Amino acid sequence: MEIHTLETKLKRELKTVKQSALAVAHLGGHMNRKADGMPGWITLWRGMKTLQLLKERVAFRLMYRVLGNDKVETGGHSPAPIRNYHRIVFSGSN
Repeated sequence: MEIHTLETKLKRELKTVKQSALAVAHLGGHMNRKADGMPGWITLWRGMKTLQLLKERVAFRLMYRVLGNDKVETGGHSPAPIRNYHRIVFSGSN
């Protein structure tokens, strides 16, 4: 699920471990400019935190869709309807 979420967010296929690490680092704020080195541990950690939140959002929305509106605790507000699986995280509304 993490790789699919990263590929959807970046709109490209991740074929190597290096591409995946740079994708996670991008979520953590790494710019990946020519003069930049490989990302550090803090940047990777920040990216993993962001990826975890995105993954939880996907899981919540899938559960919301499968179980129905009345069976999932939403904290007083309802998430936007799911259009396509690959667009769940990035639909722009909560």
